[in-house]
Amino acid sequence: MNTSIFTATGLDSAAVLAAIDQARKLDRPIDQLDLGSVVAFDARGADWSNAIFNASILPRLQLAGCNLTGAKFIHCDLRGLDFSQATLNRVSFVHCRMNGVTMPAHDFEKNNFIECDLTASIWSAVRLEFCAFANCVLDAAILRGAIFSRIALHASTLKGTDLRDVTLDQAALNQIDLRPALLGGLKGYSSVLIKSNFAGTDLRGVKLLRCTLQACDFTGADLRGADLSESNCSQALIIGTRVDGLRAQRALFIGATLEGLDLHGADLEGAIFKSARLDRCNLAHAGLQQSIWQQSCLTDVSFFSADLRHARFDLARGARVSFELARLDHASLHGVTIADLSTQRASLVGVRRTDSFLLAAQSRSLAMEAD
Repeated sequence: MNTSIFTATGLDSAAVLAAIDQARKLDRPIDQLDLGSVVAFDARGADWSNAIFNASILPRLQLAGCNLTGAKFIHCDLRGLDFSQATLNRVSFVHCRMNGVTMPAHDFEKNNFIECDLTASIWSAVRLEFCAFANCVLDAAILRGAIFSRIALHASTLKGTDLRDVTLDQAALNQIDLRPALLGGLKGYSSVLIKSNFAGTDLRGVKLLRCTLQACDFTGADLRGADLSESNCSQALIIGTRVDGLRAQRALFIGATLEGLDLHGADLEGAIFKSARLDRCNLAHAGLQQSIWQQSCLTDVSFFSADLRHARFDLARGARVSFELARLDHASLHGVTIADLSTQRASLVGVRRTDSFLLAAQSRSLAMEAD
């Protein structure tokens, strides 16, 4: 199909619709259809399933009830289109200009967006399933309350994007810069956000449960009241982050860097800090039962009155660490080398591996009790 057919029709609506239908049935692309000069083109109720639009300008289509299942839009200008009442499933958009489009609020499945400009697009309360976005611009898009179920978002920009109250359900966001986005009320379940940048973002009260947050940057972010339980935060950067009321039971912080954190009273039961580096961290009164600190490096860390029952510190090293009044009952302390260690009035019932450091700590504790 080529431009001459549309030239011959003179953009008569009925003739254009007939030509599109013919091309669709013959599995031929509709090339260079220009409806830019048309005030409004009525495609309501049309069956454009499996149609292929190439290098076309379609800015003012009326698409209520239009079936676009399986359609393809390649190098098309779709700015400002309202898809809210159209059927979009298994649709592909490639190199399209889609600024300001409005997407359906109903289920939205198996659609792909590749190198599309979706600036200021509207997706409020939409449920996206099995969709993919690659190298897209989603700046200033409104996605508030949307549900991303099993979607993939790769190397796309989200400057000023409204992601408040969004739910990520088994979604995959790879190398995404989330710093300029609005993220309040974000919820994630079993989702992958590897190498995403959360630096300086407001993440108060977010829930990211059983998520992969490996190598993410949380520097300067606000994680007050957040829940990262059972999430993988290995190799993450958590520096100067506000973490009051953080909950991260059974989370992985393997090889992570934690600096300048006030984790007072945090619920970190069963968390794994193997090979992690902690510097200037306050873990006073934290719940750390069965936590693992093997081969960690601890500098200027306070575990004052923390619950460390059954914790494992084997081969941990560092300096200026306080376990004053902590509960270390049945903890494992094989090969610990920590300079300037304080265990004053700590509970050491059933501690495993009474090595030289522990003998000295017990001696100091007994001497204080005698006084």
